[in-house]
Amino acid sequence: MNDLKRFFPANRIPPEIITIDPGKKEINRNLNWLQDFENVISQTCLLKNVLLIVNDAQRSTPTAKILEKLDQLDNQFSNKCSVLIATGSHAQPTDGEIKQILGKFIPKQLVIHQAKQSKQLVKFGTTTRQNEIWLNKLINNTDLIITINSIEPHYFAGFTGGRKSFLPGVAGYQSIEKNHQFALDPRAKSLNLNDNPVHQDMTEALKFVQTPVQTIQMVTFEHNIIDIFCGDIESSFTRGVELARKLYSIPVTHPADLVIVEVNEPFSHTLYQAQKALIHGSYAGAKGGEIIFLASCKMGLGSPAFYHLLSTFNTPQQVLDYTEENYKLGYHKAYHMARIAKKMKIYMISQLSGEVLSNMFMEKINNPTEKINQYINSGRKIIYLPNGEVTVPCITEG
Repeated sequence: MNDLKRFFPANRIPPEIITIDPGKKEINRNLNWLQDFENVISQTCLLKNVLLIVNDAQRSTPTAKILEKLDQLDNQFSNKCSVLIATGSHAQPTDGEIKQILGKFIPKQLVIHQAKQSKQLVKFGTTTRQNEIWLNKLINNTDLIITINSIEPHYFAGFTGGRKSFLPGVAGYQSIEKNHQFALDPRAKSLNLNDNPVHQDMTEALKFVQTPVQTIQMVTFEHNIIDIFCGDIESSFTRGVELARKLYSIPVTHPADLVIVEVNEPFSHTLYQAQKALIHGSYAGAKGGEIIFLASCKMGLGSPAFYHLLSTFNTPQQVLDYTEENYKLGYHKAYHMARIAKKMKIYMISQLSGEVLSNMFMEKINNPTEKINQYINSGRKIIYLPNGEVTVPCITEG
């Protein structure tokens, strides 16, 4: 547990610290989803083969809850459904994680996508950015696809959800690698879709899919469903993004001298996933300022590629220069880490060792109170993001 409150008397955050949190916004929850679900179920009534594409355990999507509701509406639903777990380039889920994803839902077939298994893949086309799109062949062997995912800020795709079920979700490794190379573009950032090359490449890849697609996309906060958007995948995504932008983006007047950013499960399990919160925190920080980053990383780094790259060089600028010339999948993580380290000093409270953190231009600390009190006593601005993985500060001045 890395809750910042535990470092202060009576578990109370000092009032001098400005907390920015989507949980403080008044957002009306929509609890009337039954009609939307019935509309999705109605699409499957006369079909024998339905493919459900669902997120892996690296996302907080309440998939099991949705599957349970669909099963209640049609007691034959699971008998016609195959489930494809969209792992992208992530590690394969464990048996425990699969149970967490599916709950009590028992499909007629369960397939875990493996991006490097060529026998699972079929070429669908080539995008205008010269990305050859290879997707799981099950997409062509079904009557209907239903994607179940969630919409939240994504640090280089703009938002999760929608098209990400296909690319990177069930795409081949090379297709993912080419797409993620566009993450080095400064337009590839949280909340931005208009000229984001990562998003545009993903959207173009989706258009190659000829099988009918229905979707169930959620906007959630702290494991509570705020609203659900069903139907056509692109229009549902657009409507969901409108709510997600309203919920997760928070205006900040003037950047802070010290930013404290905390990551919650499951994003805190590995640095590979937790890093997106660090990026969000950096949006709120002044150049030359400092960040205190709280993430347990109890499962380690999550990927050796970005660590190897960071630890190879002596300065963040060297990492930036090398990555731009020699991109491989995972290097975008190192690139963003180096960009933050060039802007701000990073301190981390984590289960990772001090040596490992030092190799990534970070310094390990066990108790942040002394540093925080220094900032309080000097009257400098402090901002705290208790839900850094989904909180996107937007500087309005300074």
